[in-house]
Parts: sequence; structure tokens; C-alpha cells
Amino acid sequence: MALEHDIIARTTEPHDFQIQPGPILIVDDEPVFVDLISSILCASGYQCVGVHSAREALKRAMEHPQPAVALVDLKLPDCEGTILIRQLRLQIPKLPVLAISGSEIPEHAKEARAAGALEFLAKPFNCEELLALLAHHRLTPQALNTAG
Repeated sequence: MALEHDIIARTTEPHDFQIQPGPILIVDDEPVFVDLISSILCASGYQCVGVHSAREALKRAMEHPQPAVALVDLKLPDCEGTILIRQLRLQIPKLPVLAISGSEIPEHAKEARAAGALEFLAKPFNCEELLALLAHHRLTPQALNTAG
């Protein structure tokens, strides 16, 4: 139990991330939301991959190229988003993760950050807000296409 706690504590530092080349992994059970966010991000110069479950996200995270950033909904059909965030950060320890949720409950933001999320956005959010958060953390299309 102590080892598991140490692993989670070590891999969930939200600001401990590295910019690497790759797509943004969008994880949400609503296909329309995934398509909309993907379209907006792609129009802004990002590469995106959308999936609709935690299982798909974990599978995609191990493919090449690995995601450079993950945008994870906290409510998924097969897993709580906070669990997925932890699992993604175990697989790719320096992966920046942005949590999203249809709930504005402060506790959800706190739980997402404790799981390893860099930021939290409540739906519906303004896409300029998402783009500004990515830029704030230097996760620009240029950085994600040329990092290394």
C-alpha cells in the first residue's frame, strides 16, 4: 500500500510535465464535443486524436506518437476521469493533462488536480479559454510539433 501511495504521489505533480511532440488526446464520451474541440484545435494548428472511453485513451496513449497533452473528461462511461488521469500519468509521467467536467463543483477541480491535472475547465467553456491555457503553459502548436 505504501508503494502504491508513493507511486501515485510521485507521478501526480501537476506542474511536473515535459513538452514533447505529438497530438492532443481528447477523451470525452460525447462524440459531438470531441469533434467540436478537435475541429477548433486543429484549425488553430494542433494535431488531435479523439476517443470516447478510458480504455480507448489508455490504448491510444501507448501508440506512436504518444500524446503531447491529454484533455480528459472527469465523467466517462467506463472509469472516473481522475483514475484515468492517474493511469495516464503512470504510463507517461510527464504528460500534461487538462481536466474537463460538466460540473463546476470546486471539489471536482481539487480532485482533478490531486490526480495530476495541470488545469481544470468546467463545461461549457470558451474555446479561447482553452487555447489561452495551452499557450500559458507553452503548449503551443509550434512547441508540440517541434519539441524534443
